[in-house]
Amino acid sequence: MEEGLKFLFVPDITKLFQLEVWIKAGNQVIYMLGIGYGVNILFATSRKQDENVYLSSFWIPRSEE
Repeated sequence: MEEGLKFLFVPDITKLFQLEVWIKAGNQVIYMLGIGYGVNILFATSRKQDENVYLSSFWIPRSEE
């Protein structure tokens, strides 16, 4: 168990110099932006004219998790 906690809380800084780590991080950012835009378009097209925009905007960030 101690090894697992060490792996979780003690960062390995040498991994930041590996190209593969940056490629995977970039892919994750692009993927999350794509899902976020899809959710925004979905909410924009399906909302009613008199709907509370503030309440709807509360749920948009939570839909990405």
